Amino acid sequence: MRSYMAKVIAIIVVMVSFHSAANAAFLVVNQQGELVGANNVNVLGNLYNVTFDDRSCNELFDGCDPSKFVFVGLENSQAAGQALLDQVFLDTMQGAFDTSPNLTVGCESLVVCTVLIPFQFPNVTGGVISSEVDNFSNSSFGVDSVVRFQNGNKFAGRILSATTAPSINTRFTFAVFTQPTNTEPQKVSNASTIVFLLTGLLVLTIAQRRKLYK
Repeated sequence: MRSYMAKVIAIIVVMVSFHSAANAAFLVVNQQGELVGANNVNVLGNLYNVTFDDRSCNELFDGCDPSKFVFVGLENSQAAGQALLDQVFLDTMQGAFDTSPNLTVGCESLVVCTVLIPFQFPNVTGGVISSEVDNFSNSSFGVDSVVRFQNGNKFAGRILSATTAPSINTRFTFAVFTQPTNTEPQKVSNASTIVFLLTGLLVLTIAQRRKLYK
């Protein structure tokens, strides 16, 4: 019985690992070893592609057209920022994209790469408001986070004019999210995960029963 349970636990661990790997964000790296973006980034249960670009909002979003912003509202854009920290800005075999922020396209600072995710235009001053994501090289400079406070206020947006490119500062770049299809973002299915695990358990159970009746 113990042997059977050990096998069940082992197969669950292996299958969950494979399933997690299959659903992880796929990092896109150029020939210079720079992080260009990622595919299949899971934001609130939906999958998106993202690229990093330090041009202006006007250039990237058809005249800074807010209808081109994938995430509308502060909470959604902050969720996208957290997804970048959890799934994209990682040290992997492809590169040290967590501890070397200068490897992200548009960022040249060795200390921090600040990624902007636009969610509102225009504001009262005519600027574009973006959620701000800080990816520090190490904790002595700061903690990787989605910035939630600015100047003592509960406000998480950095304001730039629509014509200002983040490239004016070597630590800033835009995150441009797109949907994998022309219609709805691809859903992450919990049902497929359950079916995947149950199939593995069924195979193990049949194998065990055959062994008992031999």
